[in-house]
Amino acid sequence: MKRVLRYTAVIAFILSIATTYSFAQYVPTLEPTSSTIQISTPTLSLNKKVFSPWENITLSYTGDPKPLTAKITNAKGEEIEFQAVLRDGKTLEVEIPKDISPGKYHILVQDGDKTLIDEDLFWGLNISNQRVSILKPGQVGQSDVVLFSNDGVISCEKEQEAQLVNLVTNEEKKQPIPQPGDCSKDNPKVYETIYQTDNIGPYILKVKDQNSGQELVSAFEVVNEPSFEVRREASTFVKKDNEYGVKITVVANEDFEGNLTEEIPTLLNPSNLDSADVKNTDSIGDDKSTMNLSLPFQGDYPITLHFGEEPDAETHLLEAYRAYGVRAHDGVDFAVPPGTEIISVDDGEVIEIPPSAVAYGVTVAVQHGWGKSFYGHLSAKKVKPGDKVKKGDLVGLSGNTGLSTGPHLHFGVEPNDLKADNGYLGKIDPLETLSIKNKFKTSTKKLNWNITAKKGETVTVGYKIKFVEDTGNLISGTKLSAKNKDGQTKYEDKNPWTYVVVR
Repeated sequence: MKRVLRYTAVIAFILSIATTYSFAQYVPTLEPTSSTIQISTPTLSLNKKVFSPWENITLSYTGDPKPLTAKITNAKGEEIEFQAVLRDGKTLEVEIPKDISPGKYHILVQDGDKTLIDEDLFWGLNISNQRVSILKPGQVGQSDVVLFSNDGVISCEKEQEAQLVNLVTNEEKKQPIPQPGDCSKDNPKVYETIYQTDNIGPYILKVKDQNSGQELVSAFEVVNEPSFEVRREASTFVKKDNEYGVKITVVANEDFEGNLTEEIPTLLNPSNLDSADVKNTDSIGDDKSTMNLSLPFQGDYPITLHFGEEPDAETHLLEAYRAYGVRAHDGVDFAVPPGTEIISVDDGEVIEIPPSAVAYGVTVAVQHGWGKSFYGHLSAKKVKPGDKVKKGDLVGLSGNTGLSTGPHLHFGVEPNDLKADNGYLGKIDPLETLSIKNKFKTSTKKLNWNITAKKGETVTVGYKIKFVEDTGNLISGTKLSAKNKDGQTKYEDKNPWTYVVVR
């Protein structure tokens, strides 16, 4: 049984004004004293009960952040491990491991003995891959639908029915979905759904799941003059080490010069990108770092602020980011209690901190072979510049120094081949370098094609994929977009394509 992450949100706080920048200082407290206030129990509610495979589970959060306990169990009663982050003080987002199975789950959140959430939810029960996600009036669309039971078994034993709903007019049209022939657990097949609609507007395709009673949806759009007509031909089911072709046909309805970009999870190994219709095909490259570092502490602690996120406007921290030349948060904040031992994520040498790190308060910086790591807001250093450290060596104790919104660890990563003009002084998202990415983060790579097409021309691009890692049940996130040479987005898939792994 996997360990459950013990906390889903932290930082119970009061507001006081501090520092010359007039930052809001949040002081954690569990027991009220003469200088603190009692933090009331927050309220939580599920935004919905059914989530698509590319979605994290989200709950509406009202009230001051404070320590809570939570667990999620599957249909067998087994606990699953997860991470959670409180975004903007309003939404609690649960990041679940990428190897989770589709099915029914139960979430329990408590504040001490008080229960805040005790409900069932459903994740990944419906896969709806849109082969065409932007249509012209009267154009035929196709969706490949896969349904799962509560315990993650593919369902295909009977005919289904869907509804096409125009979100502007609320017009609803029933859409029968015939049962796939010769379908079984060992021989899964998709429900092929063919539909046509004449009215413009955004649509959703709704399929009611018989197990949960919930309606599961995917999106498409009907427009008079789309910039592109795009059709994808790809498999929905994949097996490890088998190779599958992906073909994308694009009809340009206007002159276009720019890039087609396909973002795919790194669980898929692409090859054979050559196409007679594509000129100057870019090389395949990882969009994220390939480093795999250890966590900078022992144990499980939740994330309170991700890389690239903006803090609550009331803290005025965004003004400090601008003053130091960064557009938003340039690291990851972990809700680590004061005095927690902070360890080096890799072998290296302790160096002087650069001027840009002064806002981190007491900070340790380590130079590694691949770049630098930063450990900020410490209460004490346990090393000095020039010291050699090994992966896992103690470098300091966590604290609340510098421009901090309560005790936590600010962890940052700066690779050697930094791009100082990237808006973060060359730093990158640390979660793409840590070992926890293997559980919770599916890093991506981008396939780029430079194309030029006249109005009315058809361009075909393609590649082959192979599922190369023995992990994951649903591989989601493959998504096509097109930008012209001026950087304007002319097309973007409405739903990521999801591959279902067959064991």
